Amino acid sequence: MAKKLMKGNEAMASAAIAAGCRCFFGYPITPQNEIPEFMSKAMFESGGSFVQAESEIAAINMVYGAGGAGARAMTSSSSPGIALKQEGISYLAAAEIPAVILNVMRGGPGLGGIQPSQSDYNMMTKGGGDGDYNCPVLAPSNLQEASDMIMEAFDLADYYRTPVYVAADGFIGQMMEPVEIIYKPKYEIKEKTWATNGMRGKREKNIVNSLYLEADLLYKHNLNLQEKYKLIKEKEARAEKYKTEDADIILVSYGTMSRVCRGVVDTFRDENKKIGMIRPITLWPFPEKEFKNNNCKMYISVEMSMGIDRFILNKDSSTVEQSNYNSKLKQNSKKSYIGLDSGILIHLGYNFRFKKKMSLSLLFETGYLHDTFASYSKNKGSASIKDFNCYIFESMVFGIYPKFNWNKFSFGIAGGIKVPLYARVKDSVADYQNSKITQNIEIIKANQLNFGVFKYIPKSYPIYPPKNKFNFLLI
Repeated sequence: MAKKLMKGNEAMASAAIAAGCRCFFGYPITPQNEIPEFMSKAMFESGGSFVQAESEIAAINMVYGAGGAGARAMTSSSSPGIALKQEGISYLAAAEIPAVILNVMRGGPGLGGIQPSQSDYNMMTKGGGDGDYNCPVLAPSNLQEASDMIMEAFDLADYYRTPVYVAADGFIGQMMEPVEIIYKPKYEIKEKTWATNGMRGKREKNIVNSLYLEADLLYKHNLNLQEKYKLIKEKEARAEKYKTEDADIILVSYGTMSRVCRGVVDTFRDENKKIGMIRPITLWPFPEKEFKNNNCKMYISVEMSMGIDRFILNKDSSTVEQSNYNSKLKQNSKKSYIGLDSGILIHLGYNFRFKKKMSLSLLFETGYLHDTFASYSKNKGSASIKDFNCYIFESMVFGIYPKFNWNKFSFGIAGGIKVPLYARVKDSVADYQNSKITQNIEIIKANQLNFGVFKYIPKSYPIYPPKNKFNFLLI
Protein backbone atom coordinates (compact mmCIF):
# COMPACT_ATOMS: atom_id res chain seq x y z
CA MET A 1 0.00 0.00 0.00
CA ALA A 2 1.37 3.40 -0.99
CA LYS A 3 1.37 6.24 1.47
CA LYS A 4 -1.98 7.93 1.85
CA LEU A 5 -2.90 11.20 3.56
CA MET A 6 -5.15 10.17 6.44
CA LYS A 7 -6.63 11.52 9.63
CA GLY A 8 -5.16 9.92 12.74
CA ASN A 9 -8.31 8.20 14.00
CA GLU A 10 -9.05 6.71 10.57
CA ALA A 11 -5.44 5.60 10.11
CA MET A 12 -5.45 3.73 13.42
CA ALA A 13 -8.79 2.10 12.61
CA SER A 14 -7.49 1.01 9.19
CA ALA A 15 -4.37 -0.44 10.81
CA ALA A 16 -6.52 -2.49 13.21
CA ILE A 17 -8.41 -4.08 10.30
CA ALA A 18 -5.13 -4.75 8.49
CA ALA A 19 -3.88 -6.58 11.61
CA GLY A 20 -6.89 -8.91 11.57
CA CYS A 21 -9.24 -7.14 13.98
CA ARG A 22 -12.70 -8.51 13.27
CA CYS A 23 -14.63 -7.35 16.32
CA PHE A 24 -14.99 -3.72 17.36
CA PHE A 25 -17.14 -2.51 20.24
CA GLY A 26 -17.32 1.16 21.09
CA TYR A 27 -19.29 4.14 22.31
CA PRO A 28 -19.07 7.74 21.04
CA ILE A 29 -16.86 10.28 22.80
CA THR A 30 -14.77 13.17 21.48
CA PRO A 31 -11.98 13.24 20.24
CA GLN A 32 -12.13 9.61 18.98
CA ASN A 33 -15.57 9.61 17.33
CA GLU A 34 -14.16 9.04 13.84
CA ILE A 35 -12.97 5.56 14.91
CA PRO A 36 -16.39 3.96 15.57
CA GLU A 37 -17.81 5.90 12.62
CA PHE A 38 -15.12 4.44 10.33
CA MET A 39 -15.44 0.97 11.84
CA SER A 40 -19.21 0.87 11.38
CA LYS A 41 -18.63 0.66 7.61
CA ALA A 42 -15.17 -0.89 7.32
CA MET A 43 -15.95 -3.83 9.64
CA PHE A 44 -18.93 -4.79 7.52
CA GLU A 45 -16.80 -4.65 4.37
CA SER A 46 -14.06 -6.82 5.92
CA GLY A 47 -16.47 -9.46 7.21
CA GLY A 48 -16.17 -8.43 10.84
CA SER A 49 -18.60 -7.32 13.53
CA PHE A 50 -19.26 -3.78 14.74
CA VAL A 51 -21.45 -2.93 17.71
CA GLN A 52 -22.14 0.49 19.12
CA ALA A 53 -22.73 -0.54 22.70
CA GLU A 54 -25.13 1.13 25.12
CA SER A 55 -22.19 2.24 27.28
CA GLU A 56 -18.43 2.02 27.70
CA ILE A 57 -18.96 -0.66 30.35
CA ALA A 58 -20.96 -2.78 27.92
CA ALA A 59 -18.34 -2.29 25.19
CA ILE A 60 -15.41 -3.59 27.25
CA ASN A 61 -17.42 -6.64 28.35
CA MET A 62 -18.22 -7.38 24.71
CA VAL A 63 -14.46 -7.28 24.09
CA TYR A 64 -14.09 -9.82 26.92
CA GLY A 65 -16.55 -12.16 25.22
CA ALA A 66 -15.10 -11.85 21.71
CA GLY A 67 -11.49 -12.07 22.91
CA GLY A 68 -12.33 -15.07 25.06
CA ALA A 69 -13.68 -16.78 21.97
CA GLY A 70 -10.34 -16.24 20.22
CA ALA A 71 -11.21 -13.26 17.98
CA ARG A 72 -8.97 -10.23 17.61
CA ALA A 73 -11.13 -7.66 19.41
CA MET A 74 -10.68 -3.96 20.04
CA THR A 75 -12.33 -1.01 21.70
CA SER A 76 -11.52 2.69 21.62
CA SER A 77 -12.52 5.60 23.79
CA SER A 78 -11.18 8.73 25.44
CA SER A 79 -10.13 9.38 29.03
CA PRO A 80 -13.43 9.32 31.02
CA GLY A 81 -14.65 6.46 28.82
CA ILE A 82 -11.45 4.51 29.50
CA ALA A 83 -12.01 5.14 33.23
CA LEU A 84 -15.42 3.44 32.94
CA LYS A 85 -13.79 0.41 31.30
CA GLN A 86 -11.31 -0.24 34.13
CA GLU A 87 -13.27 -3.06 35.79
CA GLY A 88 -13.53 -4.89 32.48
CA ILE A 89 -9.83 -4.35 31.74
CA SER A 90 -8.97 -5.86 35.14
CA TYR A 91 -11.13 -8.88 34.19
CA LEU A 92 -9.32 -9.18 30.84
CA ALA A 93 -5.93 -9.11 32.58
CA ALA A 94 -7.01 -11.69 35.17
CA ALA A 95 -8.52 -14.05 32.59
CA GLU A 96 -5.52 -13.49 30.30
CA ILE A 97 -7.66 -12.51 27.32
CA PRO A 98 -5.92 -10.64 24.48
CA ALA A 99 -7.46 -7.28 23.62
CA VAL A 100 -6.43 -3.87 22.27
CA ILE A 101 -7.64 -0.69 23.97
CA LEU A 102 -7.05 2.58 22.12
CA ASN A 103 -7.14 5.67 24.34
CA VAL A 104 -7.28 9.00 22.47
CA MET A 105 -6.67 11.09 25.58
CA ARG A 106 -8.50 14.31 26.47
CA GLY A 107 -8.28 16.70 29.43
CA GLY A 108 -9.59 15.73 32.87
CA PRO A 109 -10.31 14.92 35.63
CA GLY A 110 -14.02 14.13 35.41
CA LEU A 111 -15.57 15.03 32.08
CA GLY A 112 -12.82 17.62 31.68
CA GLY A 113 -12.68 18.96 28.12
CA ILE A 114 -12.04 17.79 24.57
CA GLN A 115 -8.57 19.31 24.28
CA PRO A 116 -5.59 16.91 23.93
CA SER A 117 -3.97 15.62 27.11
CA GLN A 118 -1.62 12.98 28.51
CA SER A 119 -3.15 12.89 31.98
CA ASP A 120 -4.19 9.21 31.84
CA TYR A 121 -0.58 8.10 32.33
CA ASN A 122 -1.07 6.76 35.85
CA MET A 123 -4.39 5.09 35.07
CA MET A 124 -2.87 3.12 32.19
CA THR A 125 0.58 2.31 33.59
CA LYS A 126 -0.38 1.45 37.19
CA GLY A 127 -3.31 -0.86 36.51
CA GLY A 128 -6.44 1.27 36.75
CA GLY A 129 -8.72 -1.48 38.07
CA ASP A 130 -8.51 -3.76 41.11
CA GLY A 131 -5.72 -6.21 41.80
CA ASP A 132 -2.05 -6.54 40.96
CA TYR A 133 -1.81 -6.34 37.20
CA ASN A 134 -0.21 -4.30 34.43
CA CYS A 135 -0.94 -3.76 30.76
CA PRO A 136 1.67 -2.94 28.11
CA VAL A 137 1.26 0.69 27.00
CA LEU A 138 2.54 1.91 23.62
CA ALA A 139 2.89 5.68 23.02
CA PRO A 140 3.11 6.86 19.38
CA SER A 141 4.42 10.30 18.41
CA ASN A 142 3.19 10.45 14.80
CA LEU A 143 0.55 8.81 12.62
CA GLN A 144 2.85 6.28 10.97
CA GLU A 145 4.01 5.12 14.36
CA ALA A 146 0.42 5.11 15.67
CA SER A 147 -0.68 2.83 12.82
CA ASP A 148 2.30 0.53 13.31
CA MET A 149 1.69 0.35 17.06
CA ILE A 150 -1.97 -0.59 16.61
CA MET A 151 -0.87 -3.59 14.52
CA GLU A 152 1.92 -4.43 16.97
CA ALA A 153 -0.53 -4.21 19.89
CA PHE A 154 -2.58 -7.10 18.49
CA ASP A 155 0.56 -9.23 18.24
CA LEU A 156 1.65 -8.36 21.78
CA ALA A 157 -1.83 -9.08 23.10
CA ASP A 158 -1.97 -12.53 21.50
CA TYR A 159 1.65 -13.45 22.29
CA TYR A 160 1.43 -12.58 26.00
CA ARG A 161 -2.33 -13.12 26.41
CA THR A 162 -2.89 -9.68 27.88
CA PRO A 163 -4.82 -6.49 27.14
CA VAL A 164 -2.62 -3.83 25.51
CA TYR A 165 -3.11 -0.05 25.49
CA VAL A 166 -2.20 2.32 22.69
CA ALA A 167 -1.88 5.73 24.36
CA ALA A 168 -2.56 8.41 21.75
CA ASP A 169 -3.91 11.90 22.42
CA GLY A 170 -6.27 14.34 20.76
CA PHE A 171 -3.52 15.66 18.49
CA ILE A 172 -2.69 12.18 17.19
CA GLY A 173 -6.37 11.43 16.64
CA GLN A 174 -7.20 14.64 14.76
CA MET A 175 -4.07 15.52 12.77
CA MET A 176 -3.45 14.41 9.17
CA GLU A 177 -0.20 12.90 7.87
CA PRO A 178 0.89 10.49 5.13
CA VAL A 179 0.60 6.88 6.33
CA GLU A 180 1.54 3.53 4.82
CA ILE A 181 -0.28 0.59 6.36
CA ILE A 182 1.52 -2.74 5.89
CA TYR A 183 0.98 -5.46 8.47
CA LYS A 184 4.15 -7.38 9.36
CA PRO A 185 3.59 -9.79 12.28
CA LYS A 186 6.00 -9.24 15.15
CA TYR A 187 5.56 -12.74 16.60
CA GLU A 188 4.49 -16.10 15.30
CA ILE A 189 1.10 -16.49 16.91
CA LYS A 190 0.14 -20.04 17.81
CA GLU A 191 -3.35 -21.47 17.63
CA LYS A 192 -5.47 -20.28 20.54
CA THR A 193 -6.11 -23.67 22.08
CA TRP A 194 -7.22 -21.98 25.30
CA ALA A 195 -10.12 -20.07 23.66
CA THR A 196 -13.81 -20.91 24.19
CA ASN A 197 -14.53 -21.29 20.49
CA GLY A 198 -16.32 -24.62 20.47
CA MET A 199 -14.96 -28.08 21.20
CA ARG A 200 -15.97 -29.62 17.86
CA GLY A 201 -15.40 -33.02 19.50
CA LYS A 202 -11.62 -32.53 19.45
CA ARG A 203 -10.80 -31.51 23.02
CA GLU A 204 -12.02 -30.94 26.52
CA LYS A 205 -14.03 -27.80 27.12
CA ASN A 206 -12.19 -24.58 27.92
CA ILE A 207 -13.16 -22.15 30.68
CA VAL A 208 -12.13 -18.49 30.58
CA ASN A 209 -12.50 -17.12 34.08
CA SER A 210 -11.09 -14.57 36.53
CA LEU A 211 -12.69 -16.00 39.69
CA TYR A 212 -10.55 -18.05 42.09
CA LEU A 213 -12.43 -18.82 45.31
CA GLU A 214 -9.64 -20.93 46.78
CA ALA A 215 -6.89 -18.76 48.26
CA ASP A 216 -4.04 -21.01 47.12
CA LEU A 217 -5.24 -21.00 43.52
CA LEU A 218 -5.58 -17.21 43.49
CA TYR A 219 -2.11 -16.85 44.98
CA LYS A 220 -0.57 -19.13 42.35
CA HIS A 221 -2.44 -17.30 39.59
CA ASN A 222 -1.04 -13.96 40.78
CA LEU A 223 2.48 -15.40 40.86
CA ASN A 224 2.06 -16.62 37.28
CA LEU A 225 0.86 -13.18 36.19
CA GLN A 226 3.87 -11.53 37.83
CA GLU A 227 6.22 -13.89 36.02
CA LYS A 228 4.63 -12.86 32.76
CA TYR A 229 4.95 -9.16 33.61
CA LYS A 230 8.61 -9.73 34.50
CA LEU A 231 9.19 -11.26 31.06
CA ILE A 232 7.43 -8.33 29.37
CA LYS A 233 9.66 -5.89 31.28
CA GLU A 234 12.77 -7.72 30.14
CA LYS A 235 11.82 -7.99 26.47
CA GLU A 236 9.50 -5.14 25.52
CA ALA A 237 10.71 -1.92 27.22
CA ARG A 238 12.12 0.52 24.70
CA ALA A 239 12.82 4.20 24.13
CA GLU A 240 14.37 6.55 21.59
CA LYS A 241 17.44 8.55 22.61
CA TYR A 242 18.04 11.75 20.68
CA LYS A 243 21.36 13.60 20.95
CA THR A 244 21.97 12.45 24.53
CA GLU A 245 25.62 11.39 24.18
CA ASP A 246 27.07 14.68 25.48
CA ALA A 247 23.92 16.33 26.82
CA ASP A 248 24.04 18.33 30.06
CA ILE A 249 20.23 18.48 30.15
CA ILE A 250 17.97 15.69 28.90
CA LEU A 251 14.30 16.31 28.20
CA VAL A 252 12.01 13.36 28.87
CA SER A 253 8.84 13.34 26.80
CA TYR A 254 6.53 11.00 24.92
CA GLY A 255 3.80 11.19 22.32
CA THR A 256 2.98 14.50 20.69
CA MET A 257 5.04 16.48 23.21
CA SER A 258 8.19 14.64 22.15
CA ARG A 259 7.85 16.22 18.72
CA VAL A 260 7.91 19.66 20.35
CA CYS A 261 10.91 18.67 22.47
CA ARG A 262 12.79 17.42 19.41
CA GLY A 263 12.47 20.90 17.93
CA VAL A 264 13.63 22.45 21.21
CA VAL A 265 16.71 20.20 21.24
CA ASP A 266 17.58 21.16 17.65
CA THR A 267 17.14 24.87 18.43
CA PHE A 268 19.44 24.71 21.46
CA ARG A 269 21.99 22.60 19.58
CA ASP A 270 22.16 25.33 16.94
CA GLU A 271 23.17 27.65 19.79
CA ASN A 272 25.82 25.15 21.00
CA LYS A 273 23.76 24.21 24.04
CA LYS A 274 24.11 20.55 25.03
CA ILE A 275 20.49 19.43 25.21
CA GLY A 276 19.13 15.97 24.41
CA MET A 277 15.92 13.96 24.70
CA ILE A 278 14.77 10.52 25.80
CA ARG A 279 11.40 9.46 24.39
CA PRO A 280 9.78 6.48 26.14
CA ILE A 281 8.07 4.40 23.44
CA THR A 282 6.64 1.98 25.99
CA LEU A 283 5.15 3.75 29.01
CA TRP A 284 4.80 0.33 30.62
CA PRO A 285 7.16 -1.33 30.86
CA PHE A 286 9.07 1.89 31.46
CA PRO A 287 12.51 1.94 29.75
CA GLU A 288 14.51 2.31 32.97
CA LYS A 289 17.79 1.15 31.44
CA GLU A 290 17.86 4.14 29.09
CA PHE A 291 18.21 6.43 32.13
CA LYS A 292 21.37 4.75 33.37
CA ASN A 293 24.91 5.72 32.42
CA ASN A 294 23.93 9.16 31.15
CA ASN A 295 26.37 11.92 32.06
CA CYS A 296 23.75 14.67 32.14
CA LYS A 297 23.31 17.06 35.07
CA MET A 298 19.52 16.97 35.07
CA TYR A 299 16.37 15.54 33.51
CA ILE A 300 13.34 17.68 32.72
CA SER A 301 10.00 15.93 32.15
CA VAL A 302 7.81 17.66 29.55
CA GLU A 303 4.22 16.45 29.32
CA MET A 304 0.60 17.46 28.73
CA SER A 305 -0.40 16.76 32.32
CA MET A 306 0.11 18.00 35.87
CA GLY A 307 2.89 15.52 36.56
CA ILE A 308 3.58 11.82 36.37
CA ASP A 309 5.52 9.33 38.47
CA ARG A 310 8.83 9.82 36.80
CA PHE A 311 12.00 7.76 36.97
CA ILE A 312 15.04 9.92 37.65
CA LEU A 313 18.59 8.70 37.77
CA ASN A 314 20.22 8.46 41.16
CA LYS A 315 23.80 9.28 40.20
CA ASP A 316 25.29 8.01 43.47
CA SER A 317 23.96 4.45 43.23
CA SER A 318 23.44 4.21 39.44
CA THR A 319 19.88 3.04 40.05
CA VAL A 320 16.58 4.44 38.93
CA GLU A 321 14.12 5.64 41.52
CA GLN A 322 10.61 7.06 41.33
CA SER A 323 9.89 10.71 42.06
CA ASN A 324 6.58 12.54 42.41
CA TYR A 325 7.95 16.04 41.90
CA ASN A 326 5.99 18.26 39.51
CA SER A 327 8.30 20.35 37.32
CA LYS A 328 11.05 20.12 39.98
CA LEU A 329 14.42 18.42 39.81
CA LYS A 330 15.82 15.91 42.28
CA GLN A 331 19.57 15.33 42.39
CA ASN A 332 21.78 13.98 45.14
CA SER A 333 24.48 16.64 45.01
CA LYS A 334 26.11 19.20 47.25
CA LYS A 335 25.20 22.86 46.87
CA SER A 336 27.08 25.97 47.90
CA TYR A 337 26.93 29.68 47.23
CA ILE A 338 28.78 32.87 47.98
CA GLY A 339 26.71 36.04 48.14
CA LEU A 340 26.07 39.47 49.59
CA ASP A 341 23.21 39.41 52.13
CA SER A 342 20.94 42.21 53.24
CA GLY A 343 17.89 41.99 55.46
CA ILE A 344 16.61 41.92 59.02
CA LEU A 345 17.60 39.36 61.62
CA ILE A 346 16.40 39.00 65.20
CA HIS A 347 18.39 36.80 67.50
CA LEU A 348 18.29 35.78 71.14
CA GLY A 349 21.41 34.25 72.56
CA TYR A 350 23.29 33.20 75.65
CA ASN A 351 26.96 34.12 75.61
CA PHE A 352 29.94 32.59 77.38
CA ARG A 353 32.93 34.92 77.47
CA PHE A 354 36.21 33.05 77.71
CA LYS A 355 38.77 35.62 76.50
CA LYS A 356 39.01 39.39 76.48
CA LYS A 357 37.87 39.67 72.91
CA MET A 358 36.37 36.25 72.35
CA SER A 359 32.98 34.75 73.18
CA LEU A 360 31.03 31.56 72.55
CA SER A 361 27.37 32.08 71.61
CA LEU A 362 24.41 29.73 71.76
CA LEU A 363 21.91 31.52 69.56
CA PHE A 364 18.41 31.37 68.10
CA GLU A 365 18.04 33.63 65.08
CA THR A 366 15.14 34.30 62.71
CA GLY A 367 14.44 36.83 60.01
CA TYR A 368 14.52 37.60 56.30
CA LEU A 369 17.61 37.67 54.10
CA HIS A 370 17.90 38.89 50.53
CA ASP A 371 20.89 38.05 48.35
CA THR A 372 21.30 40.72 45.72
CA PHE A 373 23.79 38.50 43.98
CA ALA A 374 25.08 35.00 44.56
CA SER A 375 27.52 32.68 42.87
CA TYR A 376 26.02 29.22 43.11
CA SER A 377 27.71 25.89 42.44
CA LYS A 378 26.32 22.38 42.12
CA ASN A 379 28.71 19.52 41.38
CA LYS A 380 30.64 20.73 38.31
CA GLY A 381 27.94 23.17 37.23
CA SER A 382 27.59 26.79 38.26
CA ALA A 383 24.99 29.53 38.06
CA SER A 384 24.62 33.25 38.50
CA ILE A 385 21.55 33.90 40.61
CA LYS A 386 19.57 37.10 41.10
CA ASP A 387 16.64 37.78 43.43
CA PHE A 388 17.74 35.00 45.76
CA ASN A 389 15.41 35.19 48.79
CA CYS A 390 16.03 33.18 51.93
CA TYR A 391 13.73 32.87 54.95
CA ILE A 392 15.58 31.25 57.86
CA PHE A 393 14.94 29.97 61.37
CA GLU A 394 18.08 28.52 62.80
CA SER A 395 19.62 27.44 66.11
CA MET A 396 22.95 26.46 67.67
CA VAL A 397 25.23 29.06 66.15
CA PHE A 398 28.83 28.75 67.22
CA GLY A 399 30.55 32.04 66.56
CA ILE A 400 33.87 33.78 67.27
CA TYR A 401 33.53 37.55 67.11
CA PRO A 402 36.62 39.81 66.99
CA LYS A 403 35.68 43.48 67.51
CA PHE A 404 36.70 46.55 65.51
CA ASN A 405 35.62 50.08 66.47
CA TRP A 406 35.05 52.96 64.08
CA ASN A 407 33.18 56.22 64.71
CA LYS A 408 29.81 55.33 66.26
CA PHE A 409 29.73 51.71 65.17
CA SER A 410 31.34 48.43 66.04
CA PHE A 411 32.10 46.03 63.21
CA GLY A 412 31.94 42.32 63.90
CA ILE A 413 33.25 39.56 61.68
CA ALA A 414 31.56 36.30 62.63
CA GLY A 415 32.77 32.87 61.66
CA GLY A 416 31.09 29.67 62.67
CA ILE A 417 28.53 26.98 61.97
CA LYS A 418 24.80 27.55 61.58
CA VAL A 419 22.27 24.72 61.57
CA PRO A 420 18.91 26.02 60.28
CA LEU A 421 15.81 24.37 61.67
CA TYR A 422 13.93 25.63 58.62
CA ALA A 423 15.08 27.40 55.51
CA ARG A 424 12.99 28.35 52.49
CA VAL A 425 14.94 29.50 49.47
CA LYS A 426 13.30 30.94 46.39
CA ASP A 427 15.47 31.20 43.30
CA SER A 428 13.37 33.11 40.78
CA VAL A 429 15.87 33.41 37.95
CA ALA A 430 18.89 31.19 37.35
CA ASP A 431 21.29 31.10 34.42
CA TYR A 432 22.50 27.51 34.67
CA GLN A 433 25.52 27.24 32.41
CA ASN A 434 23.99 29.86 30.08
CA SER A 435 20.75 27.92 29.67
CA LYS A 436 18.42 30.40 31.46
CA ILE A 437 16.17 28.10 33.42
CA THR A 438 13.40 29.67 35.50
CA GLN A 439 12.48 27.57 38.49
CA ASN A 440 11.54 27.60 42.17
CA ILE A 441 13.64 25.61 44.60
CA GLU A 442 12.78 24.84 48.23
CA ILE A 443 15.38 23.57 50.69
CA ILE A 444 14.19 22.27 54.05
CA LYS A 445 16.50 21.74 57.04
CA ALA A 446 19.59 22.58 55.04
CA ASN A 447 22.90 22.73 56.88
CA GLN A 448 25.23 25.59 56.09
CA LEU A 449 28.74 26.67 57.04
CA ASN A 450 29.20 30.44 57.17
CA PHE A 451 32.53 32.30 57.27
CA GLY A 452 33.18 35.99 57.05
CA VAL A 453 29.62 37.15 57.70
CA PHE A 454 30.04 40.95 57.96
CA LYS A 455 27.55 42.55 60.36
CA TYR A 456 26.94 46.23 61.15
CA ILE A 457 26.23 46.47 64.86
CA PRO A 458 25.53 49.65 66.88
CA LYS A 459 28.51 50.61 69.04
CA SER A 460 26.26 50.69 72.07
CA TYR A 461 25.65 46.96 71.76
CA PRO A 462 28.27 44.91 73.63
CA ILE A 463 29.49 42.56 70.94
CA TYR A 464 31.60 41.00 73.67
CA PRO A 465 28.95 40.77 76.39
CA PRO A 466 29.71 40.10 80.02
CA LYS A 467 30.16 36.50 80.94
CA ASN A 468 27.01 34.30 81.03
CA LYS A 469 24.48 36.93 79.94
CA PHE A 470 21.36 36.72 77.77
CA ASN A 471 21.12 39.25 74.94
CA PHE A 472 18.55 40.32 72.35
CA LEU A 473 19.46 42.09 69.12
CA LEU A 474 17.67 43.36 66.03
CA ILE A 475 20.13 43.65 63.14
